[in-house]
Amino acid sequence: MSGNISATGNASVRQGTATPGTPTLGPNANQITVPLTNVTNAQHLVITLDGVQDAAGAILNNLVARMDVLLGDVDASGRVDSTDVFQVRQQSLQNANSSNFRTDVDESGRIDSTDIFITRQQTLTSLP
Repeated sequence: MSGNISATGNASVRQGTATPGTPTLGPNANQITVPLTNVTNAQHLVITLDGVQDAAGAILNNLVARMDVLLGDVDASGRVDSTDVFQVRQQSLQNANSSNFRTDVDESGRIDSTDIFITRQQTLTSLP
């Protein structure tokens, strides 16, 4: 398969709980973005893509993408604890970006009291 993708195929959930939307190309010509809704917290999620086609016409099935979902785990430890709450507090009132934070907990783009509250509420949650 060449690096550039011409058709995205279909997405399905192999493991975990989520509803995949329609895959789209991008942000680069060799990437596919799969929007997800109804994602359950504290899980290992596996998405399968079938019918992906490259620029030369080759079709691949059973392409697998894995991700862990854990709301508030800002340090990627697999567990939400006081360290996560502390890190969110330290970045409060900042715009979330790759240089200061892994991700914004509530996806507003700004780290604020809502992020602190959500992270504190998830304390002691961990991946299975």
